[in-house]
Amino acid sequence: MKNWLEKGINYWVVGWVVISLLLIIISAAFRINSYIETPQHGHFDNFEAVNALIFSPENSGKIIYYHAFFIFDIIWAALLLSIIGYLIRDLFKDKFINWDRLKILITIQQAFLFFAALALLADVLEGFGYEFKSVRDFISLKYITPVKVSLYAVCFMFLMYWFLKTVFLPHIKTLIRFIQTALLSILFIIIIYVMVTFMEQGGTLIVDLFYRPVNIVILFFLLSFLALVLSHFPVYNDIWLYGNRDCVSLEMPKDKKGWLGLNIIYFDTSKAKPGSSVTFDNEAVKNLRRSLGVLIYIAMFQIFLLMIPRYFGVNFNASYISAFLLLITLIVYNYWGKRYNKWKKNLKEGDEATKKETVLFILKYVSRFPRYYLACIIMVLITAILVAIFKWDRIPFTAFLITLGCQMYLYVYFKICRTYFKYVFFSKELHTEKKEMFNEDILKLFDKYGNVESQKLPKYLKFFGKLSDNVFYLNFMRYSGIFSLICLILANSFFAIASWFSPLVIICLYIIVIYSILIILFKHLLYYHRLEEPKEVDGIKDKKKKSGPKNFYKYWLPLLIIFLFSGAIYMTSFENDLHELTEVKTLNPMGFEEFMRNETSNSFKKDNYFFVGSYGGGLKANLWNLLLFNQLDSLSQGEFFDRSIVLSGVSGGAVGIGNYAALRNYHAQNENLDDEIFKIGKSNVLSNELTYLLGRDMIREYLPFINFHGKDRSYKSMKLHAKNTGMPMDDFQNLSYLDLWRNLYKKREGKFPALIMNSTSVAGRQGVVSTVQFPDSTFAGADNLSIFKNGPDSVALTYFGAVSTTNRFPLFSPTAKIRQKGNYLDGGYFENSGMLSALEVYDAIEREAEFKQKVQPIFINIINSGDFYIRQKLFLWKFSSKTVKESGEFASIIETVTSIDKLPGYIYEKIKNRGFAVVPLMMPHKMTYEKVRAILKADVDNPLALMDSIQKNNEAIDKALKDYKDYEFEKWGVVEPPLARLLSEPAVQYQKAMVYKHPEVQETLELILDFIKTDTVVTNINQYKVRRPVSKNMGEKIIKNDSL
Repeated sequence: MKNWLEKGINYWVVGWVVISLLLIIISAAFRINSYIETPQHGHFDNFEAVNALIFSPENSGKIIYYHAFFIFDIIWAALLLSIIGYLIRDLFKDKFINWDRLKILITIQQAFLFFAALALLADVLEGFGYEFKSVRDFISLKYITPVKVSLYAVCFMFLMYWFLKTVFLPHIKTLIRFIQTALLSILFIIIIYVMVTFMEQGGTLIVDLFYRPVNIVILFFLLSFLALVLSHFPVYNDIWLYGNRDCVSLEMPKDKKGWLGLNIIYFDTSKAKPGSSVTFDNEAVKNLRRSLGVLIYIAMFQIFLLMIPRYFGVNFNASYISAFLLLITLIVYNYWGKRYNKWKKNLKEGDEATKKETVLFILKYVSRFPRYYLACIIMVLITAILVAIFKWDRIPFTAFLITLGCQMYLYVYFKICRTYFKYVFFSKELHTEKKEMFNEDILKLFDKYGNVESQKLPKYLKFFGKLSDNVFYLNFMRYSGIFSLICLILANSFFAIASWFSPLVIICLYIIVIYSILIILFKHLLYYHRLEEPKEVDGIKDKKKKSGPKNFYKYWLPLLIIFLFSGAIYMTSFENDLHELTEVKTLNPMGFEEFMRNETSNSFKKDNYFFVGSYGGGLKANLWNLLLFNQLDSLSQGEFFDRSIVLSGVSGGAVGIGNYAALRNYHAQNENLDDEIFKIGKSNVLSNELTYLLGRDMIREYLPFINFHGKDRSYKSMKLHAKNTGMPMDDFQNLSYLDLWRNLYKKREGKFPALIMNSTSVAGRQGVVSTVQFPDSTFAGADNLSIFKNGPDSVALTYFGAVSTTNRFPLFSPTAKIRQKGNYLDGGYFENSGMLSALEVYDAIEREAEFKQKVQPIFINIINSGDFYIRQKLFLWKFSSKTVKESGEFASIIETVTSIDKLPGYIYEKIKNRGFAVVPLMMPHKMTYEKVRAILKADVDNPLALMDSIQKNNEAIDKALKDYKDYEFEKWGVVEPPLARLLSEPAVQYQKAMVYKHPEVQETLELILDFIKTDTVVTNINQYKVRRPVSKNMGEKIIKNDSL
């Protein structure tokens, strides 16, 4: 790096990068809250109030960062403008304005210096404006800031002009060639990044990974393999498009027999004709291609860095850090790449002294690689051991990031060294076996100055020498690919193995296998196409046989691929029972009147009864319902369910209802269920669903004439739930939804609510599975999925088959096929709160005078949605929006279509307007100003007051987590459960802490218990007059929180 730094401008670049990192660190240290995130906050409408908060005694420790930011900001700006000026210096004499009539001539140099000086002046004035009130009184920051931004934009226009003229346009063909040849690799890198970063459950995949130490080792291995694969195989696209037979040839090893024409294929440029290699061996494209391996590591850095502000509360811009890491790595890679090219030139054209110096340096540099490689392996093992000891914790997380950085440099190091391994780790056996890969002149130089031919190497060092051999190298990669394929075969064959793998590992395994299959097929197509081209020897064409594998790969393989795709499309037109739910014999469901007479048998006047709706939300909703039901059942000594008429659920909320009923059926009614509920919360169905989605189920989708008996990925997930609830496998296969509920109903002495699972037909209708036969008019227009006729017999869905109808989120879970009804999707597509069916049940009761006079409904909505929680808190705090944030037309349409809270909001208001009490039992979530703005799509009229309320809300959550003994706050940070099919241990304990320790949840539970005890008929007017507790932590009275 010394030579690189000898250019003075590079010191400026290093200085600017260092100061940029310092500014990021200073901003993170300064951050007061999510509204005032940096010293340069930009809140000009209430600047003095914000400034007063910054300089208040409570933030005295932040002031040093405030002043330091503006000092470094000015230096940063001056360096940036200087670097831009240096870069565009060759264009300084170009004309910027040339007005002959007025004899005005302004060069780019003059124009740039003018705008750069103004930009720096505006930046200085802005900094002084933030620092001194007297300056703010003289200039308006509200106007100087956009002026500054505009001036910098002009300066960047000069930089863009330079970039277009000297970098982009002269090399646009190279860039297009790189994208064209590496498109598949780029696509797979984007897939990994998007799947983990932009999905809400991406964070929990990372946390869960730290509870699987062996998976950590596997992930590092897969990342190393992915980096090599993604950067190596695009070369074959380049050969296809730009490499003619004169400059590069494709070879198969002659000493290794293939199978059905399949073999290792590698490229060879040693036989190229003089001057022909230019068409293929483009140095710029090669460097860009090699950078793909760096990109996969940077994508992983970005993914993991995002976890730090998300869970550990250290707020910084992860994208900036990742960008700097990418910049630094590419600078290092480019530097060593140039050294590598210089070595080749020196060994070929240099004088004797230069050759000696080069050989000695290469020997020293390359010989260190095995030690560094061993150090990286040890670091991976240490990280895995730390994970096994500490699990999710800052210590193994930091070790992971350090190891990831070392692995990224290992990739760079390997790419630079690989060509010279055969000389530095020379062995006579390798030379005898692969003499054609050695340049004898270079070998003589290494022997002359390094005595490599007489050296005695241990076997493990000879292994490194073999890595220069293309056949050995590709064989090594092939075995890595075979390992990935075996892992996926085992995961598709055994549910326990699929669950053992981290979902992140499953994603990497599939990317490797799919990418490898595509490349292997393409390489063989390319090889045999080129092989069949006739050659001329002494003017006579060599006639090749057009049979065997050559003919197959050239003609029949493309036709076979087309046939398979066409056949797969055709096969989808046939019936397939892969997703068909099992129907079993059953007794007729309990009638509405019998059920209601049993429920109200102890009521001689109008009494309060609960109608419960459970929001969807994956395993998060499942666990939240389980914890609350268990707590209410325990605290009320069973009275809560005695006084409940219906439990209506959607998606994960419905699965929670189903799991709790099954747990109670297979355990004593007074038995503690904490361990079983924890086991359900920790269960991993996501790995299985990903495995089947891209593997077993994908293949079976196109095999219509085989009976699969509905044993798809959803079946496997439900089977795990059944096992965790204690259900025998015979009951899982043969006990109907109606019969299990009837058994539980008897165990509870005829006092247990009806269970309703809500689904959505592909035609858009509501689907309802109910344990009680309500009147036909109850669920108007809905599909009744409770019971069917099969000849003379009554049949129904199995218990968990019925539960699964509501939990069918696209891609992860397939549609549920019910033979007599059709296909059904997730219930949340129709209505996501479960309250619609609960209200419809009450409407059926209201139509019967006998029951109407006995039942006063109290609607309880069990909610795990973070958006709902924030919206409700804003209503409580009486905050309104100030200015509406505009959305583009397309974005507005997407947001409207994908919103699942439209109908629940309407139902909520409808219930309230009928005078009934509505109690939301919400999972507390942390709030930020940006989340509020995203939900309101507007700014808030009093942001500082809002931030005070948000701070109290967040502090209450922190306190609940600290007070709950099983949540390790200092170790884990704040791990909120996401909308996901997988929860980590911290996310499970978070929910338990909210149930057992959060004051608002505790007060709501006590309120429900008071509703059981009171003789007062509860309505939406008096529901909070029955009891008015005051939260010690929140300083809030529980007031009417019954509006969205």
